[in-house]
Parts: sequence; C-alpha cells; structure tokens
Amino acid sequence: MTDIPDEFDDTYDAFESAGKKLNDSLSAKLAQGPIDPKLAATLNHGMMQLERNWLNPDGIPGRPWFKHILYGARFTYAHLELPGLTESVEKQDWREAKKQAGILQRALEKNTKLLTQLNSTLNQ
Repeated sequence: MTDIPDEFDDTYDAFESAGKKLNDSLSAKLAQGPIDPKLAATLNHGMMQLERNWLNPDGIPGRPWFKHILYGARFTYAHLELPGLTESVEKQDWREAKKQAGILQRALEKNTKLLTQLNSTLNQ
C-alpha cells in the first residue's frame, strides 16, 4: 500500500508538463514585448484559482482548520508537506491515506486542466 500507484505518477507528470508548457509560452510571449492587460488579468486570475484549488474545504484529518493539501503544520508547528497524506501514512491509516491521495490526485488533475486552459488562452 505504500507504493505510489502508476496513475498518480502519470497525473503528477501531466501536471508538471502542463506547468512547463505554460512557463515556456509565457516566456516566449514576454520576449515579444508587454502583455495585453486583459490577458495579464486573465492569467493572474487563473493562477490565483490554481492556488485555491489546493484547498480542501474539509481540511486535513483531525485539523479541519488546515485547508491546504500541499503545505501545513504539525502539532508542533513544524512545517509539513502533503499534511493529510503524510500524517495518514505515518499513522499507517491506509484507508485515510488512500482518501488523501485521491484528494491530492483530483487537485492535480484540476490544476493540470487549468494550466492547459491558461496556456491555450495565452497562445490564441
């Protein structure tokens, strides 16, 4: 159960690829000169949405006030990456770990789609 499923690897790879494509397109666009303010606003709003997509309205298990699925804090306030997933694995609560991995995977898929849409908008 501690192995990362192939579909998660594929989801992560797709997210990383979409981010790189957007970055490359944005670099090329900026090299041509200033970006139209309306396009810049669209891209900025999209990037803000991307950050909001990392929030889980239910929070992490046991601490619903921590909403961010990528970053959180331990009870000691030490930093923690992938808090819901990490703490579930540390507790060996595989059912909860699978649930947290699913939340993370859906957020990755949603943000991959958003990055792809922003890249299409940029290249119109």
